[in-house]
Amino acid sequence: MTVRYAGSDPVIAASIAGAAQVRADGDALSIARLPDEVFGRAPDAGLRRAAEQLSGVSLVIRTRASRLRLDVHLTRWRRAVGPSYFRPAPFAVWVDGAWAGRNELDAGDVVWIDTDEGRVPGEPGRVEFAFAKSGGKHVRVRFPSAVGVRILGVEADAPLEPGERHAIRWTHYGSSISHGSLVEPGEPWPVRAAAALGWEVRNLGLAGEAMLDRGVAEVIASSPADIITAKVGINPVNHAAFTERTFEPAVHAFLDVVRSAQRTTPIVVISPVACPIHERTPGPTLTRPDGMRDAVGAEKPGALTLEGIRGILQRVVARRDDTHLSYLDGLTLLRLDEGELLFDRLHPDAEGLRRIAERFVDRARTWGIGDTDPV
Repeated sequence: MTVRYAGSDPVIAASIAGAAQVRADGDALSIARLPDEVFGRAPDAGLRRAAEQLSGVSLVIRTRASRLRLDVHLTRWRRAVGPSYFRPAPFAVWVDGAWAGRNELDAGDVVWIDTDEGRVPGEPGRVEFAFAKSGGKHVRVRFPSAVGVRILGVEADAPLEPGERHAIRWTHYGSSISHGSLVEPGEPWPVRAAAALGWEVRNLGLAGEAMLDRGVAEVIASSPADIITAKVGINPVNHAAFTERTFEPAVHAFLDVVRSAQRTTPIVVISPVACPIHERTPGPTLTRPDGMRDAVGAEKPGALTLEGIRGILQRVVARRDDTHLSYLDGLTLLRLDEGELLFDRLHPDAEGLRRIAERFVDRARTWGIGDTDPV
């Protein structure tokens, strides 16, 4: 028996978790972590690119099938300058909550970010999984964290139906450290933490783009959630995009938008984890030819450093009359004496992300989500 679904079939569309936009495109299904309307107010193409990369997005189904095939057209991004992190796109599958295998695909379009070559069209491909467990099962296929995935069709040897989601809905906003572009689909720290906590995460970790955009705040505001976390500060320093004068009101404005719809949802503001090069040195951040990062900003009045940002975020939380708002010091997630875990002096490696996830989980378990707010 073979059951074939078009990518745009309502069963498949209803089975996508962790995305803000799931849209039929002919017989295919296009997926993004932010809706198109956000990009009209953000001039940087990087925001669209980050949103089309599906960190934390998955296909969640219930089935009796012993095999599952996904026909997909991928988009992968590549740089000509600096170290190449270009690789086949990894997919991973969990059955009844347990890891059950991975597959990878070396196909699809390639978009050159820093040359005039632009998009080079490629061919679609197929990702296949076989399940040892017989009978009914809950299957979650996690998509690659740094790849765009357009679903052309899904095939199985038994019917599929949308699978159950975790009851606790968590929206997380952050930078590349939350995006987890270079790790396996289950390893971005919010994804790993959600699995440990039994929460359903919408990961808005947007590499290089956690810039307090109002459009992103509106998406968070309109997405039903039981807990919201906002890990902010490193990208404003990387881009030298704010000063002390402009950063603090921007954080307030972002929280105002979210709170306008999420009246009593617990919100936790998380400050930056350790990054020694920027603790006392402002941005911007320069990338060397070997991929290592340098802080090249000049110390001047109002210039932002990570030490300064942590103080500002504490002050923002303290000054708002909001009993459902709290602050979490990022240095409790990754400490200053763990700089060796920053593989390029900015981004945590897989071990660093694991520690962040585990320490976040330890803290989150004290919050009693669904019972009381974080304290």
